[in-house]
Amino acid sequence: MSSARLAPIDELLLDFVEDRERVGGVVERALSEFDRDQPLIWADAEMRELGARAIASAIAQFGAVMRGGLSVEELSLPPAGAELVIAQARRGVTIEQALHAAGLAQAASWDVWLREAQASSIGGAQLAEAIARIATEMLRVSNSLCQQISRLHASERERWLGGRAARQARVVMSLLTGGGSGEQPDRLSGDLGYELRGSHCAAIVWSAPGTEHDAEQRVGLARGLAGTGGVVVEVEMHAAWAWCAPPPAPTPDSLPPGIRIALGGPHQGVGGFRRAHREAQLARRLAGAMSRPQPVVSYRDVAVLALTAQDPDVARGFVEGLLEPLLAAGSRGSLLARTVRVYLEEQASPRRAAHRLDLHENTVIKHVRAAEELLGRSVEDRHPELLLALLMADQLDLRSGPGAAGAAPDVDHR
Repeated sequence: MSSARLAPIDELLLDFVEDRERVGGVVERALSEFDRDQPLIWADAEMRELGARAIASAIAQFGAVMRGGLSVEELSLPPAGAELVIAQARRGVTIEQALHAAGLAQAASWDVWLREAQASSIGGAQLAEAIARIATEMLRVSNSLCQQISRLHASERERWLGGRAARQARVVMSLLTGGGSGEQPDRLSGDLGYELRGSHCAAIVWSAPGTEHDAEQRVGLARGLAGTGGVVVEVEMHAAWAWCAPPPAPTPDSLPPGIRIALGGPHQGVGGFRRAHREAQLARRLAGAMSRPQPVVSYRDVAVLALTAQDPDVARGFVEGLLEPLLAAGSRGSLLARTVRVYLEEQASPRRAAHRLDLHENTVIKHVRAAEELLGRSVEDRHPELLLALLMADQLDLRSGPGAAGAAPDVDHR
């Protein structure tokens, strides 16, 4: 289909699938549906990242088909989609659940695009005919990709079911999804090769996006954290999970570039095994939202931020609602915000704040007064909320627009 012969509806469609912001909207809509229908599966940070990339890649492929550069018969599951299917198979996600998720993503894509098409100026009869044609092509593409998902899922499950490492991973996934609650801890501990009674810390060692590290390196670091009595499993393609009786071994002073570690726990018993890993997941998810990435993030140190940053739009609105005049004041606003944050952390003591900031006490007082003039109120009004907003503004990347949370990831359009 050459650009010279594009019908208005085709132009609208191609504009849609090639627009990162619109595709990002589809991704967010689909992830929300995943959270509603399959919350235990999609709580995992890597699953969410893979899901977002797979959805964006599938939309790009559909655009290539509609552009005429790729036939349905030539379609192959894009790398991001294949990674997602392998991750689902390793986590015990059934093929029915995997295909259901694919259907939810397709429905989200269709619904968002259809609303835009219906809001366009394209005429009724022409619009109805074009929508029917595009729906047919979308179903053909979906059918081809679902067949490939089924084949890859079956082959990966068959491969993954053999060996001790796979048995350990199956026990872990059963425990994390609520299985094993009625079983004796002794039997589960024997199957896992790790004592489930007692207290647990959890660690996730992963490679940051855009970096390449082999599994052996990640697993080696995870084993070093877990120690001789811990357990390490490889469920993800780019991360290793570990548990140990607390405390974990000290993290290395210098990690290889691109390697990150998230920590959770300690918590007690089988429930504590799950809770510690969930905290490590939340710390990992928060690590991806930090404006200044840290190599090691412990949930214990960022628990409040982790709770407040679950919904980026809500977090951004909270921060802007309390700090908008400071945020709009550029570098001076940032300086004043830092002074006020430390001042409030030091229980409104100019002397202690000055010591921490290496400033004169009178300078701290001047900064606080300048901030109050911008905000139009005392910084001690709504002290807890203001301090939380200042912490969030300092630690989290809450930008809106391209590149912010919810924007579509880069995809391979081949």
